[in-house]
Amino acid sequence: MELTMKQVLALWPQSISRSVRRWWMDRTEQRYLRHACVEHQIAREAQRNAAHYQKLAAIIRSERGRL
Repeated sequence: MELTMKQVLALWPQSISRSVRRWWMDRTEQRYLRHACVEHQIAREAQRNAAHYQKLAAIIRSERGRL
């Protein structure tokens, strides 16, 4: 199997290092995006929970006013 000049140049340490860094940065970016998505979902759930408990408190306040 013969290597072309382009293939030989692609094997240089600098190219390999650049490829590894690019792969690492892509992987890290995706991880941070997943974390951001999870945090966003947690925040939405917390808002729903807060709204639910505020509604319950309003119902109790309303019932207390009838006593």
